[in-house]
Amino acid sequence: MSNTGKMGRSSAIIGSAGVVNKDFLFHFLPIIGGILAAFIMGFYIYNTRGAS
Repeated sequence: MSNTGKMGRSSAIIGSAGVVNKDFLFHFLPIIGGILAAFIMGFYIYNTRGAS
């Protein structure tokens, strides 16, 4: 009985973790992309200014 309870609990934790992970990616992918784009733009501007 305690074994099935443990299994059920672990599977529920895994399920909730999967949902959180999906939401996390969905919400933070645009933010990460924006930061990356800003970093690349800043690096490009810094390089062009340094060259000229």
